[in-house]
Amino acid sequence: DDCIFFVRYKQASWTARYVGGTAESLWAYCDGQATSIPMTSDYKGTSKNPGIVHFENQSYLLFLSDRSPLHKNAPGPSVFQSGKWRATTMNLWVAALPTKEALDSKDFVLKPVQLTKSSCMFNGMAVSEYTVDRFSADVLLRIGADLYHLTGSQVKAAIAEPMKALPTPKLVDIHVLSDFHEQHER
Repeated sequence: DDCIFFVRYKQASWTARYVGGTAESLWAYCDGQATSIPMTSDYKGTSKNPGIVHFENQSYLLFLSDRSPLHKNAPGPSVFQSGKWRATTMNLWVAALPTKEALDSKDFVLKPVQLTKSSCMFNGMAVSEYTVDRFSADVLLRIGADLYHLTGSQVKAAIAEPMKALPTPKLVDIHVLSDFHEQHER
């Protein structure tokens, strides 16, 4: 729809869980609009690295954010308070790619679906970056020095049923052949 999605400012520090001030947030600009539109204004923490993934006839926006849903204290299963967030560890999120018309609406709110939960899956290590294969829609995540793989079908299933369990990324085995053992004395 002739729209671009971007982060206006890069946060000046490497502070984890930074909220307010110069926290990175997602913006959209479509041809013909007078100004850019804030997409993550419902959260005061960091949302960054927007990317687009396509499944069949639908496009989605992937991004990293340190948001986590705030839950009501209630007996039984916790209940998500819509639009209430707290800062935690950086995770991968996905949301339906908004159209130009949706962005023009005064009631626009991005409805993201969480794809990873670093505090449980990776011993609290944050998702540093990701990339998407544009043909298979597979996602490769970098967490610390390791690479993890989410298949396009895992992402698609998480979008279809966001309240079910999160998909489990698979550790990518990397083997490096070298002759370093022959070079010890050097």
